[in-house]
This record gives sequence, structure tokens and C-alpha cells, in this order.
Amino acid sequence: MPAAPAPDAPPPRAPLPSALDTVGPETHYREVERVLRGEGWTPCGTGDWAVALASPDGTAAARISPFDPVGPFTAHLYEEAAATGAVPRLDLHRRLAGGADLLVMEFLLPIGEEEATEFFERMRRGDGELAGVSEVVHRVHTAALAELPWCGPLDANPSNVMRGADGRLVLIDPFYADGPALYGMAQEDPDRFVTTLPPAQRRHLTEIPLGDSGPWPEEEREALRARLQRADRERPAEDLITEAAAADVDGWGFDWLSGRATEERPEWGYARLRMEFFDIGAVAWILRKCPWWVPGFGVDTHRAQLLEVDRIIRRDGAFVAHSTRHLLRARRR
Repeated sequence: MPAAPAPDAPPPRAPLPSALDTVGPETHYREVERVLRGEGWTPCGTGDWAVALASPDGTAAARISPFDPVGPFTAHLYEEAAATGAVPRLDLHRRLAGGADLLVMEFLLPIGEEEATEFFERMRRGDGELAGVSEVVHRVHTAALAELPWCGPLDANPSNVMRGADGRLVLIDPFYADGPALYGMAQEDPDRFVTTLPPAQRRHLTEIPLGDSGPWPEEEREALRARLQRADRERPAEDLITEAAAADVDGWGFDWLSGRATEERPEWGYARLRMEFFDIGAVAWILRKCPWWVPGFGVDTHRAQLLEVDRIIRRDGAFVAHSTRHLLRARRR
């Protein structure tokens, strides 16, 4: 039988920090964590894929993952099954830069393994009030399997059933990426991996915390980053240009260039900056991002020039460019 509701009603949900209003695909996951910590949110857990922060009033928790392909499907489940009461209250979901993920939901408490196992068994049978959530779980999971190359089976880990402040049991994180298969391909077949998962969706692939399965030595993380960057650069020029032409250039962020270009940043003032581009996609993207660099630039109208720059990169390892910047200081009279 389901547990009886706790005698105390859950505390009212406090408003989320206003700084989260502007969080989105251009926001680095570390910036989100910095903002929340500055608002008094405190660490309350670390798993393989994410860290969790608790709100100051204890009513909400933020799950921040550097890399989580299934995050959107988990959020979709919480939205679709909200009326069943068997999933957490979802306060906010945002995809972040480079495939990172932010999910804010009600704060939950752990339960015993026996109670969790019984919950899964009743959900599997579609008993009573769990019939609704069971149907949504299988529908969303089917969509995830069709769309994601490394989506695993449903996760019946007892830790994936928790208790809300109102006493009800809820299902969390039933979907997961098959980490051994995903990272195994990245290690053993990087050329295939980089064409399966676009760079914009895996910028922080090597930054997951691995709180349960770790540690993951930094030298091994760096070796995998280098292997994938090398495989990215060796992709055909046309593929890199097409990818850059379709990439988002809105906002202030330059995270798309991570691992694909570097820039010297001397002190402000009169400065001649040196930039290195390691693949032609980075060149095409920056020229779309900063259209004043080459007025009238387009990947179609300038394709011959892009292919010539690609030949330079493949011959020399990088294309070096310079720009001059000035800082103007004004004083109000």
C-alpha cells in the first residue's frame, strides 16, 4: 500500500532567483552554479552525471549536469505526468551551453529499498494510481530510445524513488544515458563518435562529476578531450562548414568555439590580439558571429575562401588571425 501522507503540509515554494530568468543555451553550467550559491543554495548531493543544490528554505533542489543527453526527456516526463502526483513538482528546466542541463524541482527525501522496490513493482503492473505515470514513462522512454543513440533501459534503482514533503512517493530519473557504451565509443572510435553526437551537444562531456563511479583522473579526461578534438578537426571541410552554418550565433556566448579556437587576452587598452582556429568550422562560425569582420560574409558566397583556409589549417595545424581592439574610456561631466 502507498505510504500515508505526512501530517505536515509541504512549505510554500519560494520564488526562484530572478537571475535564472535569463538562463538558456548560451549560459555555462558553472555560471548557474555560481549564481545559485550566491543566492544561498547549498550542496546536497553529487552523482555521476550531476550535482544538486538545495534552496535556502529547503523546498527546492537544483540538479546541474555538465552533460546530460536525457535531461529534456526527464523534464518532459515530469511535465506530462504532473497530474498523477507520482513525479516531482518541476519548477524549471533549461538546456545550457554545450549540452549541459539545469532542472529545478521540489526537494525530496530518500526512502528504504523495500518501499522503493514495491513502488516499482506496482508501477510495472500499472496498479491503481500508478497506472497513469506508468503509461507516461513508457511513452516518453520510447521517444528517447528513438532519438538518442545511447539511451539505456528504464532505471529501476531504488534510489530513484523518493518522498515529497507531503508524504507521497515520487519517481525520479528513470531515464539515463548508457555511459559505458557512450564513453566507450568516444575512447575507442572517436571518428564515429564525433559524427554521432554534434560538438555543441558534448562540450562538457569530460566534466561530469562521477560522484558514484569515480574518480576520473584529470589526465584521462584531458586525453579524451584531445582525442575528440583531433577527430573533430579531421572531419571533411564541407561537414564542418555545414555544421557551423546551422549553429546558433545569438547572444554573447562563445562556448561553441571551446576546443576549436584560442585567443590571447592582454590587458585592455590598445591591443593586438592573436587568435588561432583549429578547424574551418570555427572560422565560419566566428565570421557569422562577428559579421563586421568580413562584411557580407556567407558560407555560400565565401566557400572558396573557406576551403583555402581549411587547407592551411590541415597543413599548419591552425589558422592564425589578428585583430586590434581599443578601449574607450568616457567620463560624465
